[in-house]
Amino acid sequence: MHKELAKFAVYGADGHFHAAASRDRKLGGKAQAVGHFFALNLIAFLYKMRWDIEKVFDETKNKFNERKAWATSLRAKMQQALLLCMAHNLMLLLERTLEREEGIVDEKSSRKRAKRMRIIEEKLKEKRDLLNPLVPGLFRVTQRSLQFIRWLRIELRCPSPWPEAVDVLRPLMKAYL
Repeated sequence: MHKELAKFAVYGADGHFHAAASRDRKLGGKAQAVGHFFALNLIAFLYKMRWDIEKVFDETKNKFNERKAWATSLRAKMQQALLLCMAHNLMLLLERTLEREEGIVDEKSSRKRAKRMRIIEEKLKEKRDLLNPLVPGLFRVTQRSLQFIRWLRIELRCPSPWPEAVDVLRPLMKAYL
C-alpha cells in the first residue's frame, strides 16, 4: 500500500495519543494513525516520572552546588556521579528514618502537594474524568527542601547529639523560616 508521509500530525481528541498521522492519496487524503496509541493520562504520568528525575538533577546542581566535574577523566566523572547518587540515597534514607522514628515529615511539601491534588481532582470532576490511579500511588517528594539540606550540612560539619539535632530540624520541616 503506497502512502505519502508528507505531513505528520498529533491528535488526541478521543483521549488517546496517536503517534503520527499519514495522508494517503488513495484514501482521498484522509488521516490514518501510524504507530501506537497511548492513553493521554499515561503519557502525562510518564512525563511526571521524567520530571522527577529532572528535579533530582536540579537538586544536585543547585542545592548541592555541584555544577562542574571534579576532574576530566571518564573514570573520575563516573566516580563523582556515583558519589552524588550515594549522597542522594543516604539523604532519602535519613528522611525516611526521621519520618519513621521521629515523626518528622516535610509538611510544607505535603501541604503543597495536597493543594495541587485537590485542584487537579476538581478540574477532572468538572470534565467528568477520573484521576489516573497510578498518580496518587506514586507520591514521593522529588527534592529535599533547602532548609533540610542546610540542616544536614551543619550537622555533618559540627555534629550535635541526635535529640538536639532533631529538635532543631522539627520546626524547619513545618514551615518556611
